[in-house]
Amino acid sequence: MAMVKRLLLGLFIIVVVGAIAALLFGYLSLRRSLPQTSGTLQLPGLHAQVEVVRDARGVPHLFASDEHDLLMAQGFVTAQDRLWQMELARRAARGELAELFGAQLLEHDRLMRIIGIGRTAETQYHRLPAESKAALEAYAQGVNAYLASGRHRLPLECLVLRHTPSAWRPEDCLCIMRFVSWTLCMSWAVDLTYGALAGRLDAERLAEIMPVASYAGPRIVAGADEADWRLCLEGLRTLHRARAQIGIAEVVLGSNNWALSGTKTSTGKPIVCNDPHLIFSVPPFWYEIHLSGDDIDACGVSIPGLPGISIGRNRRIAWGITNGMIDDADFFIERLDSADAHRYLRDGQWLTMTTVAETIAVKDAPAVVQEVHLTVHGPVVNDVHALARQVGKAVALRWIGHEDSDEIAALRTVLRAGSWTEVVAGLRSYGTPAQNFVYADVDGNIGYFLGGSIPRRGSAHGVLPLPGWDSKYDWQGVLPFERNPRLFNPPTGFVATANNEIWDQSKLGYLSAYWEPPDRITRITQVIEGEAPLSRADCERLQMDLLSLRAKAVIPLVIGAYERALLPDTGLVHQAYLLLRAWDCSEEQHSLACTVFHAFYRNLLHNIFADEIGEELFGHFIALPGVAFRAADQILARSHSLWFDDVSTPEKSESSDEILVKSLFDAVAELRRDYGPDIGRWQWGDVHSLTLPHAFSQAPVLGKYFDLGPYRVGGSTTTVCNLGYLLREPYHPRWGASMRMIVDFAEDRVVHFVLPAGQSGHRMSRHYADQTRDWLEGRLHATTMDRQKLLSEPHKLLVLQPETGKGGYRVP
Repeated sequence: MAMVKRLLLGLFIIVVVGAIAALLFGYLSLRRSLPQTSGTLQLPGLHAQVEVVRDARGVPHLFASDEHDLLMAQGFVTAQDRLWQMELARRAARGELAELFGAQLLEHDRLMRIIGIGRTAETQYHRLPAESKAALEAYAQGVNAYLASGRHRLPLECLVLRHTPSAWRPEDCLCIMRFVSWTLCMSWAVDLTYGALAGRLDAERLAEIMPVASYAGPRIVAGADEADWRLCLEGLRTLHRARAQIGIAEVVLGSNNWALSGTKTSTGKPIVCNDPHLIFSVPPFWYEIHLSGDDIDACGVSIPGLPGISIGRNRRIAWGITNGMIDDADFFIERLDSADAHRYLRDGQWLTMTTVAETIAVKDAPAVVQEVHLTVHGPVVNDVHALARQVGKAVALRWIGHEDSDEIAALRTVLRAGSWTEVVAGLRSYGTPAQNFVYADVDGNIGYFLGGSIPRRGSAHGVLPLPGWDSKYDWQGVLPFERNPRLFNPPTGFVATANNEIWDQSKLGYLSAYWEPPDRITRITQVIEGEAPLSRADCERLQMDLLSLRAKAVIPLVIGAYERALLPDTGLVHQAYLLLRAWDCSEEQHSLACTVFHAFYRNLLHNIFADEIGEELFGHFIALPGVAFRAADQILARSHSLWFDDVSTPEKSESSDEILVKSLFDAVAELRRDYGPDIGRWQWGDVHSLTLPHAFSQAPVLGKYFDLGPYRVGGSTTTVCNLGYLLREPYHPRWGASMRMIVDFAEDRVVHFVLPAGQSGHRMSRHYADQTRDWLEGRLHATTMDRQKLLSEPHKLLVLQPETGKGGYRVP
């Protein structure tokens, strides 16, 4: 027995020591994957030496002799920190995720192959001017220099998947740019949703909820049949399933920016602010960087996988962007030949679709061949063979993202620009996604410009799918660049955008009907137009503002309806009513009334719309929060509406009071069911908790390791501090400020930034989540562009050297 015990003890010791050794080996292996941030590295292809100075937050400051070396070094350092994110983005754009994750991502890949971002990028690259090609090639060269450093430098995600990324191509950058444009395209979901609604509703009900081109809010510059409906609904199903696979199932858009002239600031100098609202992720969407070399000296944020800087400042100017919400895509219903589903009618003649075969690799399964059918309008986005046999029609997409443009040239020009005139001239080549650019400079000027191509439509604007067989509905190219909306030094002393209407479309022409509700822009304008001049600190507070103007507008309606109903003054519903009546409409974490309001408003939308359009289509409808909110606004503005009648009951209700009170009762029942009968436990921060998700978020164990959170937060999509949740899956925020930036021209060569997580995509890096607490609490950090000041503070220095015998970077 003693010998057995000794053997068991020895075996136990061996197992424990082995486990410790394995853990230690794994830990050291993971540590080796962290990027080298000090010392010297040789990068073949550099013209001269480049200095990479990383500050206390891991932000790289690149000092080079020419643009080639600057962009090559940018590609290298971005790959050091964000290679996994870059690999995921290019595969998502090209429709190559099933090769990594298996058949569960196949539907996404099928849709992306049909849309053809990869095909478009390949074609457009060869049409670019030499300067844009050179910029893309230099960046790709830097990424590939990092890939050449060896498998031990790959991020943990690649090791888990046993995946080695292939060489980076310049075309991959264009794919990522077009994929960003696709995720910001409202038309994808809005047009199909309203096409499906047109097949379910009578003309009067449809007219009440159609997205109108104009609405009451601040401006920046002051007939489907049953077959068509079935096609649209099938397209919606495909779109939402595919987007859900990569975590972007809903059309969740938003962003704020503003530029203040010196007349509106406490220092007399301009201020530029920006907080783009995107889907939350770890690592964050943006990568902060400072580029200095040749005639470039700019600091801002870039998109990992793209050269240059998208938002930021140089020595003379600063700029910020928000989504322009332009209607940049249309769906065309194509009539097919009953004898040949590849032939479609066009002005009385039968044309034959072009067919492209796309081979999709699938992990642990045979490859799948996806046939793509192309018409004069673009790709057919429904399954033409299955559905066309049933109804004799197909849906083709016309999208501005398939058109030629050169965003690289535009952003290269803005990087160097020293004046408003130079910025506007540079944006001439910018096509997609259409963005609201706000601007300020050291001379005290401010401005606004809508950068992007705007479709010039034929006989109708494209909220509903259009007849593809009649060319009078075709696009007539794009609007002349000179017609793009703009402002320069307006007498108001500021410009501001929050995805709101740009100009009076009844007089100046159609741009879109997809504007966000005016809640955020109205609040921003209220604060800016206040009497006191604003400081940088005031702007930080405005970015974190939690006052809901939507709640202020809607709560009096439900309070009035409840009081007119003469209900008993006891029970949970009455307590909820008292909370709403006393609430100041600030969506703080501790607020109980805020929780009641959001539950009420969700139930209000359901009670207005679901009985008429059905649960499935209602789910697609509320996937467009801004559109659904505006439709509800249009209905609630009427004292009587057909939408107030519950078609599932024999009673007829032509007043809003009944539906408002019912929605409050339904909200309280929902909250009691989900969070218990103690109303004191319904705090908004508990219900509305934020988790920053990683791509492995759904994986057992790994998800908890890579994700960040949960964190208690306030706000919602109705507040300037946008923390929006899916109306179909309340109430956890899925999108919000993907970064915050403030440039105060009272400070020389300084930019203030904060990210939701950190600079690094490596889980073991101290910069993986070192900005999260600041982001949650609204604090920004100062990033200097002054090299001497940078070197006087805590930093790490990495010197990138060319091949032996090449020159070196000299500090000016």
